[in-house]
Amino acid sequence: MYLLLGICCCYFSAAIAQSIDPGVELGANFSNLHTRVNGIDGNSQSRSGVKIGGFVDIGLWHNLSIQPGLFYIVKGARQDYITSTQDENGIITTHEVSDLYRLNYLEIPVNFQYKFNGRRYGYFFAGAGPYIAFALNGKVTTDDVTTIDRPNGFTTITDRVTEYNLRIGNNANTDDIKAGDMGINLNGGFQFPSGLLLRGNIGLGIMNIMPGGDNENFMRNNSVAISVGYLFR
Repeated sequence: MYLLLGICCCYFSAAIAQSIDPGVELGANFSNLHTRVNGIDGNSQSRSGVKIGGFVDIGLWHNLSIQPGLFYIVKGARQDYITSTQDENGIITTHEVSDLYRLNYLEIPVNFQYKFNGRRYGYFFAGAGPYIAFALNGKVTTDDVTTIDRPNGFTTITDRVTEYNLRIGNNANTDDIKAGDMGINLNGGFQFPSGLLLRGNIGLGIMNIMPGGDNENFMRNNSVAISVGYLFR
């Protein structure tokens, strides 16, 4: 639905466009996963990735334009789990597990941009719009540290690192991550007269990317990106 609406807007905008200028953009993306399993919210930390691609600035009227784009973007998160047990002999076993998720997407945003009246040194801009994304692949790297403390003071520590390629699809029985994602982008920044621009972007995922998920079991992408770009005129 979002993609169809965006395509219609782009065709309509191109028909009445006052200007059509292509641009390129490169930056860093800091993402997180909002997860809930069996009604319990997960605790995750952000991870960094790359954002690279291009866009087209289609001028509509006055200071308003529309910017469809195509980006390769790395999302994911780091999730930590700690469990500790003690047996009848007083031996304490602690597991510290860190899962690092890397999700590679091809993302198509369609943003409506407003350019504030600028001066000779450039102008500020702000915008918002929907995005749709397609999962290319994904991987989870797990660092499992097991610590065994014995009453005699002897401690054993083992560290095991494993990697697992995520299965992409919409089957709740066989897949880990849905093939698609949708959300809303909010962005703002500054553009210099030369065409160089600096942009900050917030991506809010509204689609549950957990196959077979519901209100008590879901996973959603959230991200903040900082990028530099160039608009050709």
